[in-house]
Amino acid sequence: MLFSEVFVSQYLKDILKNTVKNKRISHAQLFLGQQGTHSLGLAIAYCQYIACQNRTETDACGHCPSCVKFNNLTHPDLHFFFPNFSPEKKTYSSLDYYEQWRNLLKSNNALISFQQWVETIDAGNKQLQINVRDSAVLLDQMIMKPYESEYKFFIIWLPEKMNIDCANKLLKTLEEPDGKTLLILVAEDYDSILGTILSRTQLLKINKLPLEEFIDVVSKHVECEKSIASEIASLTDCNLQQALHLGMNIVDGDNFQLFCSMMRCAYRLAYFANKIDKTDFDTADTTIRELVTLGREKQKNFLTYSLNLIRKCVLLSCNAEQLVKMPDQEDKWVHDFAPFVNATNGHYMVEAFNNALNDIAKNGNPMIVFTDLLFLIGQIIRVGDPRLNRKNA
Repeated sequence: MLFSEVFVSQYLKDILKNTVKNKRISHAQLFLGQQGTHSLGLAIAYCQYIACQNRTETDACGHCPSCVKFNNLTHPDLHFFFPNFSPEKKTYSSLDYYEQWRNLLKSNNALISFQQWVETIDAGNKQLQINVRDSAVLLDQMIMKPYESEYKFFIIWLPEKMNIDCANKLLKTLEEPDGKTLLILVAEDYDSILGTILSRTQLLKINKLPLEEFIDVVSKHVECEKSIASEIASLTDCNLQQALHLGMNIVDGDNFQLFCSMMRCAYRLAYFANKIDKTDFDTADTTIRELVTLGREKQKNFLTYSLNLIRKCVLLSCNAEQLVKMPDQEDKWVHDFAPFVNATNGHYMVEAFNNALNDIAKNGNPMIVFTDLLFLIGQIIRVGDPRLNRKNA
């Protein structure tokens, strides 16, 4: 990964490049950035810059044998450690999840969240840790000489997830590593890291991008207008990982069509209960089955996208049109639908979609989740709070 591909302040990139130029590379560093910052990508780019055989003043070359291997995350001197779990009757470490890890980083430009990783390895409700087996592997790798580079690189993602035994085993290594070794701890929660580890690392704080720069990045990578990117920034509180994820959903025409279809079905089921025929049920069944076949990740994308459209409807019904920015394909439909989702029942609609999102994330049966959601939406549109109906039933 090149510095030019990392979405952090140029000032931070310059600091790291200067440590290489001045030969003042600290052996143990802590990259601290809030969730959604590109801290992990920065750590990889820094290691690639150090190892590059033809680096320039501004970046790694991207073409030498070392850079090619870094781009594929296959460089023999680059090692990752990250939270993991052991399946029943098995003993695992980070090495056992390496292929999933590499694929996730490559497909997301190393801009990932802990929840993404949990879903990638199907951890469910299991507790993920960097365990003592990881520290044993790290120490074994550390005593070996570098294969190709001048340095050995060890990137520990989310060190706050280290268990006590693992952390204690690494303390001496953090203080006095063997040979030319660079350990980078990429963290999100400073207060959850052991003080003994903090005292042995050099801190680099990675702040969120300034708003204008953030909007430029989102508009470029999502391929949307800056007004839409600005709305995304507001919705995600400048969390870049969430912003790019949400942005892709907003410009996804399939999600829009599915949302429209679901709302129309819910409306007819709610308002024309006495006139419902087989065609209406067939349409509802087709919509639900289409959602079921999407797969869990796309189902979550759809529900996240739907929550964004519901917010727009509520704002329009409250005469706050100046706060609503949307692509042309959404504009007319949202204006027409806004009267049915307002300040009175909007929070119930949000609650219904959030509950569905949580159920899907927890491996709920999508056929049951989306069928229940469709009928619940109809009740919310018609009477506001479906719980009132239950009380009167």
